[in-house]
Amino acid sequence: MAFSKKYLSNLELLFPFVVSGVAEGWSEWFHEDIPEHWEEQFIVDGSSVPALGNINNRWSVTLFCNKAGHYFNLIVEGSESKIESIDG
Repeated sequence: MAFSKKYLSNLELLFPFVVSGVAEGWSEWFHEDIPEHWEEQFIVDGSSVPALGNINNRWSVTLFCNKAGHYFNLIVEGSESKIESIDG
């Protein structure tokens, strides 16, 4: 419940958790390093809630990338995220 109240009331708070996965996906899609203000290119489209609301458990985030026009689907576990897929 605390996870939902904190993060789902301000989805931009999820960005620090997904930066490593976004950087991986950005490099894969655009063949370049992630820009300094990468957050401006993304909108949080959805998120799961980690089991028991524990941020260290596995959960997912879906971001829409304005530049790519596609969704970046990420898995977050502990303090790391990984790109699961990019639609398209």
